[in-house]
Amino acid sequence: QKKAALRRNQPQAHMLSIAQLKIISGCANITPGAARASSSPGVPSPVVSQERSLPTELWVHALEYASLDETLAAFDVSKAFRSASRFALNKGRWAPVVKVVLAIKSFPWRQYGFAKQKHVDQVQAEFYAAWHVREPRLLEQIMNAVHTYGSADMEYVLGELLRAAEPAISDDALGRVVATLEHVDARHPGDTAPSFIFEKWLKFLPGVSQFLASKDDWVPRLFDAAERCIDGYHAGNVLCGVLVNILGYDDAAEFETETAARRMTAGWSDEHKRDELVAVFRRVQRDRYYERADELNEELAAIEREAWISDPTGW
Repeated sequence: QKKAALRRNQPQAHMLSIAQLKIISGCANITPGAARASSSPGVPSPVVSQERSLPTELWVHALEYASLDETLAAFDVSKAFRSASRFALNKGRWAPVVKVVLAIKSFPWRQYGFAKQKHVDQVQAEFYAAWHVREPRLLEQIMNAVHTYGSADMEYVLGELLRAAEPAISDDALGRVVATLEHVDARHPGDTAPSFIFEKWLKFLPGVSQFLASKDDWVPRLFDAAERCIDGYHAGNVLCGVLVNILGYDDAAEFETETAARRMTAGWSDEHKRDELVAVFRRVQRDRYYERADELNEELAAIEREAWISDPTGW
């Protein structure tokens, strides 16, 4: 809890958005083609002058503090942004991400039973470099780039690559992995992919047996890790899936309740995010209740049928 509190009190890096960069550059109010217009022949427009008064290197640096999606979107803002975006993607901060996404996209995904481990080994260094760019959407970017794949194949590849990038269990590693899986869940909310990728990553890590020895220890650490997520809804989906995968469906019920979720997130600083996560656990608890009620009704109906068959006159 002390470690989590320290992390919450640390200053966070704030990324610039394209909207902010447009205002800084003077592009906020232009329309398509306006950057090429001028009031008289041979005189550049005020927007172009303002952009050109700042070196491309400055825009590159700004885009490297934006998200990858914003850097891609910057390509269509203006000529100056286009040059900066191209450099940031191909040679700057985002180059390792683009490189590994393209490398994994080239895997023979349509080939049944292809040698996944061989291909994983070939891109481990590139993935390690991309992972340390700290782009939380890295796995999502890879999955979006590969349009056709077997779910089990993708889960294996991403789990193995995560293990190469995060080879030891720690609170920081848990936080980074859960934070990136949040964006995997955002592709298809409630899907099993995030939990299976997590399981592939965790399964063969050194010390995993000791880590899982006490659920009263690792489950709270998992909830602490989820605080690093942006969205409580997707964080809740990831946690519920991981709990079921590790504990099993029946044993996970102990933690898949609104009360447990509130207890585990009592120290969270973002109340809105906490409420979103608690709402997920409330829904899961309700679904479990109705599922169990249906099972009991079916059991009662089966007992009644058996009784009628053995003694029809008693009905």
